[in-house]
Amino acid sequence: MKNEEERESPQIKEEDEGLNLQIKEEDDLLVTEEYQVIIVKEEHEKPEPVHVALKQESELTPVNEEREKKTDSQESVSNHQLTHTGVRPFSCETCGKTFTIQRYLLCHIKTHSVENPYSCKICGNNFNLLSNFKRHLKIHSGERPYTCTTCGKSFIQHRHLKQHKVTHTGTGTFTCEKCGKAFAVRGHLLRHMKIHSGEKPHSCKLCGRTFSLSKTLNRHLKTHMEEKPHVCNTCGMSFIMPYELKRHEIIHTGVRHSCDTCGKTYAHHRNLVQHQKSHSD
Repeated sequence: MKNEEERESPQIKEEDEGLNLQIKEEDDLLVTEEYQVIIVKEEHEKPEPVHVALKQESELTPVNEEREKKTDSQESVSNHQLTHTGVRPFSCETCGKTFTIQRYLLCHIKTHSVENPYSCKICGNNFNLLSNFKRHLKIHSGERPYTCTTCGKSFIQHRHLKQHKVTHTGTGTFTCEKCGKAFAVRGHLLRHMKIHSGEKPHSCKLCGRTFSLSKTLNRHLKTHMEEKPHVCNTCGMSFIMPYELKRHEIIHTGVRHSCDTCGKTYAHHRNLVQHQKSHSD
């Protein structure tokens, strides 16, 4: 008898593989500059140069401080609200990736230019920011330090774990009317809905296979590479990505998740959740 995990819907598996990695915007740092100020102590003394470091721009213009704070605050709230609407009006002309905020797009565009001093020796991706490069390396190393205490799924970034936890609580989420899956961000729900609609705009130029998500296409492209360096020490199966090996190894641990209704067990919690929906249909 085939294992239940092998019959898992490829569409659901596609969605469960993980959350898209989004580019994190670096906070702008105010560069301290030195200005020479001439101070006259007494009329008979010569002017003496003194160097003063300007720490904050607001110290020079205290009259506009409150107005600037209000403007910055309103902009931050407006930008944050866009993450919940799912609207991503700024699109990259090179790869088609979309963003909620224009400066995120401008930061992303640099990844296509030659001004990317940080290059990944494993996959060839280039990065203009060291922080993005270090975060990317975790994909290859298999390092996923943030683990869900409910189902054991692990994530590279803490914000991804936080968004994932909402799928267990069901509170304050955007729920799919087709399958009942919940999402913390409306944009993730809209992306998920492509699985049910059958929309697959991302096509592989090597074999013509199409995908609903760009991240799934990127993962598929690696299947055209013969190298599968991550090998299971128990059964010898090999995998392209380290997290695929880690997920596979759970099968050998003997840990099972049991259905309270019929007693059927599964190695992966997500498969149990999918199964339990069959009792409610």
